[in-house]
Amino acid sequence: MKTESRMLLLVVLVMIFLSLTIAGASAASNVQIKQLKSTKTCSACNLSGTNLSKLDLSGANLSKSNLSKANLSDSNLSGANLSESNLSGANLSGAKLNKTNFSGSNLSEANMNKADLSGTILTGSNLNGVTWKDGAKCKTPSIGQCNK
Repeated sequence: MKTESRMLLLVVLVMIFLSLTIAGASAASNVQIKQLKSTKTCSACNLSGTNLSKLDLSGANLSKSNLSKANLSDSNLSGANLSESNLSGANLSGAKLNKTNFSGSNLSEANMNKADLSGTILTGSNLNGVTWKDGAKCKTPSIGQCNK
């Protein structure tokens, strides 16, 4: 009976720890989102899966950030710095990305359909499987430019 009680106590403690960890991660994301919206600076932030659609983030510094699976559709990221960031699976459809710096970033499987890519810096960026501005898929390998 003692072993069962200890096991139950251990399970309860693990569940409490996990719920606090998840709550803490959400709070950190909310703080980072508020910081980004107010200062347009959030370098090395974890914004994975975040809804940032239709925001004016022109000139923002998001270098080295995790934006995987984030929704940035119809946002203005003109002149923003997203170098060395993870945008794999991100939704950038309809976004203004003119003169945005994506150098060294992972954009694999991102959706850039109908995005404004004029003057966008893609040097060394991973574009494998990206849905390009014209709706076509970039083939592998696509590094720095979309190979259709």
